Amino acid sequence: MRLGLLALLLVGCSAPSQIDAGDPFLNRGPYASGSRQLSITTDAGRTLPVEVWYPATGTTSSFPVEEFEDGARRTQLASWISQAPEACTPRTAHSTRDALAAEGTFPLLVFSHCTECFRFSLHTVAEHLASHGFVVAAPDHVGNTRFDGGAPLTNAFLEVRASDISGVIDSMSGNS
Repeated sequence: MRLGLLALLLVGCSAPSQIDAGDPFLNRGPYASGSRQLSITTDAGRTLPVEVWYPATGTTSSFPVEEFEDGARRTQLASWISQAPEACTPRTAHSTRDALAAEGTFPLLVFSHCTECFRFSLHTVAEHLASHGFVVAAPDHVGNTRFDGGAPLTNAFLEVRASDISGVIDSMSGNS
């Protein structure tokens, strides 16, 4: 039931209503959320930008979402964000860029974005998970983001996306 409600909340775009402060999903965990961008090259030879959120020390800071990108992409992303309904599109990310990682071993979750989306599409969920002791790695599926114009979502490209995820797992677990 709770998972179904979460899925509904993620796709709904109505104006925010009263928030239940007792909802455990809304409460941050014991860690600050850190984030950084990496670049990995998969065994298939694809170079992918990968956003990683992780449990960090210190406090969590904030930054505008467009700062996940640089240069012309940042400008384009800022334009898209400004045109989107405010109730649907977070304007601020809540993680400290390049923060010192918390000590310990943490489980890895890998996120594969929707077709023509971005590695940071669900940054709010990734930040929350990092605050609770998870590492979340999310690659851009190059050729299938909004910046790329989107490769057709064929069986062949789904295999490429699966290979991207395997490459991220290998890289993050030190198997590459």
